[in-house]
Amino acid sequence: MDDPLYEELTAKLYNVEKIYAIAERQNSLMKAARFSEAAALEPEKSGLMESVSRMDNSMKPFIIKNKKYSSEVQATVQKINNLFNILIKIEKENADMASNRELLESGRHVAEYKRNSK
Repeated sequence: MDDPLYEELTAKLYNVEKIYAIAERQNSLMKAARFSEAAALEPEKSGLMESVSRMDNSMKPFIIKNKKYSSEVQATVQKINNLFNILIKIEKENADMASNRELLESGRHVAEYKRNSK
């Protein structure tokens, strides 16, 4: 297919799939209380997120308001959106686990418990 938008979206989907795989791996590691291993994956994930952001900017010239895009483009956009929706849930869960661990390690959980139990 000779469609620059589709090609960019396909590359973006590939990167989002890699981000998803890393987030899932982090989630598994955090559930196993292997927080330092999970944190070690963050730079790779951040680099991929930066790449996705650059891709978004490079696609802007190809996006035309009110244009009917091919079914391939629409399907790829839908896959990307679905993955991002799942990623949001995973990242929220990961952030909650990290926050809870930080509270436990710092001893602030006692103060938080007392404050919340009033």
